[in-house]
Amino acid sequence: MTRSELIKSISKENPFISNQDLICKVLISEILTMKLKCGDHLSQNKLSTDFNLSRGPVKLALEKMESHGYLAHDETGAFYVAKPGIRFAANIHSFKRQLDLLAANQALYDISKDRIELLHECYVSMTKSFNEKNFIRFCHCDLKFHQTIVDASQNTFLKDTYTRYQNLFLFMSICCEEDDRLFGRLLHQHQKIYIALKNRQSEALQDAVNAHYSSLILF
Repeated sequence: MTRSELIKSISKENPFISNQDLICKVLISEILTMKLKCGDHLSQNKLSTDFNLSRGPVKLALEKMESHGYLAHDETGAFYVAKPGIRFAANIHSFKRQLDLLAANQALYDISKDRIELLHECYVSMTKSFNEKNFIRFCHCDLKFHQTIVDASQNTFLKDTYTRYQNLFLFMSICCEEDDRLFGRLLHQHQKIYIALKNRQSEALQDAVNAHYSSLILF
């Protein structure tokens, strides 16, 4: 989908969306699909033209995205897609680890057969993505895998929190280098999480979730 098509689609979906939120939503979508990659600069003039807006709301939108960690700016004031720093990445992964541990513990004894099957489908999709070296799709499948566990927890607070930060979680994943060893470890750990949930193994589940995030933080 081109930027123009994306603008039309989002505007149609939410006719009352503010200009600032529209810009943010479009650019975040482009980042999460790797149309914009870490280090890519954003021209405020081009964005003004693409969105048919003055530079004022464009700059405000870019500043908002910078405050959320998606963008940074150089010494000239030009904005570019950020690569998360080590401390920021560690903080986000630690936060997500706590959410996933809570969700997994609550889902352990109540997860339905349908959700177990959905987890397996996610794992199969991740395996296929890994074998095809499609790391963007791998990251999207990873998010769906964990979202399924959060949904199975039936905890409204966890669901709302995960939904609020899911784009940032995905951003952190796609910013990882395309390293076969890292994604291979993550795939193996997802298999362990799936098996532990399927077999209702509490200790194994805790170990698998912790191992998953230890790999990301150490990386």
